[in-house]
Amino acid sequence: MGYCSSPDAAKGIAMLEAIAWRGGRPQPPQPPTAMDRCRQAYGMAFRYEINPTQRHDGQKAEADLALMYCGGGDMTKGMDMLGEILSRGHLPMPGR
Repeated sequence: MGYCSSPDAAKGIAMLEAIAWRGGRPQPPQPPTAMDRCRQAYGMAFRYEINPTQRHDGQKAEADLALMYCGGGDMTKGMDMLGEILSRGHLPMPGR
């Protein structure tokens, strides 16, 4: 894959490469996995609730730990932690 300056362009190129590799038959989109929802919740927490340059109250570390729990297979604990962080900012939990 060549150089792409945009994440969307890189995704598009990767999708086209995958279609070509499968013989030109695109596959239907797959439903998001639990890890996808965990990553989305982490992204929302980091984007809207956590400000790492001004707040040093451990929220970034807490969100990182929650993502590690999700990656380690303990989705319930990780999603609960991220849900708590998001609820502090009155943000909805993705996928619920």
